[in-house]
Amino acid sequence: MINRWMDTDHLMPVLITKGILLLIGVLFIPVVAVMYLQDLFFYEQTYWVLVRPREAYLLFGGGMLISAVLCFTLAISMSVADRRGKRNKLIIPHILAAVCTFPLFVFGISHYAYIDDFGIHESKPFSLSVTSFAFEDIEEVTRETVGNQHQRSLYTFKSGGEEISILNDVRDFRLRTGIARMLDENDWRVINLDE
Repeated sequence: MINRWMDTDHLMPVLITKGILLLIGVLFIPVVAVMYLQDLFFYEQTYWVLVRPREAYLLFGGGMLISAVLCFTLAISMSVADRRGKRNKLIIPHILAAVCTFPLFVFGISHYAYIDDFGIHESKPFSLSVTSFAFEDIEEVTRETVGNQHQRSLYTFKSGGEEISILNDVRDFRLRTGIARMLDENDWRVINLDE
């Protein structure tokens, strides 16, 4: 049974098909998967807004891209080994590399920020812990315009030598109103870095 499953004629179409589907899916699946899984695991009704940084999508998409490349390289190595009539010695390294891509998916899903009644919180990439600043502990707020259309501003909140950055897009109503509410309710002087 296992020999039939590892047979090149049986496994090659599966690997090539999975590789192609992963390459095509890397364009839209990270957005859908990260949004859905972050809402499922991390969203609560008390949040004013849940922010999904671009890096979350890039980490998830990077895991998918590496998985596609692994499918193609395993198919090529199996084909070469089969033509030479030898045993493929690269199956175990490919499996280990595939297992090593799993943290990219996990870190992509667990990278988010949110604002609630208690403060501003962020789970940074490559970390499973959450950095939290209470509103009264924030020492400095800076704003920097990102891009040419002035539709996005990067707000950086600093407290105790640490910082949390949130990219505010004026087209995102919940994010825009959440940041405006936070700035209105607290007496912070926002330093504009564009001037």
